Amino acid sequence: MGSTLPTGVASGTGNLPLDSTGNVARLSKNDFSTDAEVHVFVNGKTANGLSYGAVIEIAFNQQEGRNVVQQRATAGKTTASIDEYYAFVASPRFGQIRFGDEDGPVGGLMNSGVVTNFGSGGIYGDRESFVTRQANVRTPTSPGSLGDNTKIIYLSPQFFGFDFGASFAFNYGVGEDTGCNTNQSSGFCDSAYAFTGATGVGITAAGGEWAARRNEYQAALRWRGSLAGVGLAVTGGYVGAGAARELSLAGTQAKTLNDIGVYQVGAQASAYGFTVGAQYEHGDANFFWGNTQRGDRPMDQFFTGASYTIGPFTVGGNT
Repeated sequence: MGSTLPTGVASGTGNLPLDSTGNVARLSKNDFSTDAEVHVFVNGKTANGLSYGAVIEIAFNQQEGRNVVQQRATAGKTTASIDEYYAFVASPRFGQIRFGDEDGPVGGLMNSGVVTNFGSGGIYGDRESFVTRQANVRTPTSPGSLGDNTKIIYLSPQFFGFDFGASFAFNYGVGEDTGCNTNQSSGFCDSAYAFTGATGVGITAAGGEWAARRNEYQAALRWRGSLAGVGLAVTGGYVGAGAARELSLAGTQAKTLNDIGVYQVGAQASAYGFTVGAQYEHGDANFFWGNTQRGDRPMDQFFTGASYTIGPFTVGGNT
């Protein structure tokens, strides 16, 4: 991961200092861990062959709400939350349209080279459930994981091995209530294009849906096929987004953050039970797909992985 924290931009936990006593915890080496999600699928088909439906994913993993010596114990560790929920219509001839809180084409739906089909998924899976953040530093950007902000998505059918996808989201927010409750708005108001403190959430803040990313668009082109018995997949994509402006107390707007612009390319191959893959990303963004400040260096991210499946068993690794 070749990114840095923008100068003067607080991390997602930068506004949550330790108390005056500097409390810390001693950690044991053993524990039991459980995780749960409830997935609801609704599917139907019209007489003319048009498919439609909806997906709702309910998660129970609100550890962020209890972090840092009980300074944020506002939510129980197993409090339910909506992960993804969207509706779709699809046709074998024209493709599929999704609308709601869901990944985009580059955000996870069309990636190639991200090998996660083993165990907990490695660094792109449930890793954060088993590691302890040092000095409360958050983990870096994963290969997709742009977030499930409310968006509209198009996924094409496959033509001669090729398919493509695109998505658009007005902001980083999820769910309903996109307006502001009052004109004394903040970054928690989805539709605010300028607000006091925008510079401080160039990096997505922990908790809530608070980030400066605005007018996000994703586009990806993928090819899948086989050569001499080897299954192949290659994807190229781009993510772009603007940024909310900083609003001073005097009401003056200022652009303090760069726009996001990241290129992504990935490839993988599968044969005889083996799968290998790699992905590379480069562009103007930071971890958690945050907006950088002017002068910050671009993000460079490499991902490699491999797995082997024999019967009911799969082993693998990624980095």
